[in-house]
Amino acid sequence: MHFRQWKRRGFITLLGGAAAWPVAARAQQHRGPARLAFIPIGSPSNPYDRSLVEVFQRGLRRVGLIENQNVALDIVWAGDRPDQAVSEALQRGAELLIPCGSSASVAA
Repeated sequence: MHFRQWKRRGFITLLGGAAAWPVAARAQQHRGPARLAFIPIGSPSNPYDRSLVEVFQRGLRRVGLIENQNVALDIVWAGDRPDQAVSEALQRGAELLIPCGSSASVAA
């Protein structure tokens, strides 16, 4: 292959790739914070159960995720109705379910 031919093909390839960049960039843009649903078992009135939620929130901050900036966190208490909690989380628009406890995991 002649240098001129290679140069032309390289230029055309570069142009074709550059034309795809805006499309790829738009496809990767997210409309806002990722919506997470944390589904703990127990009750918000129980101090131990609440502490599990607080530890999870601290863990998010520790890895650099800031609530309402990088992630939107919904806490949906499973109580004795984990199926209903999962449905509620999905209705709220959760993109990721994080069940805490075996009954919530089974429901998810």
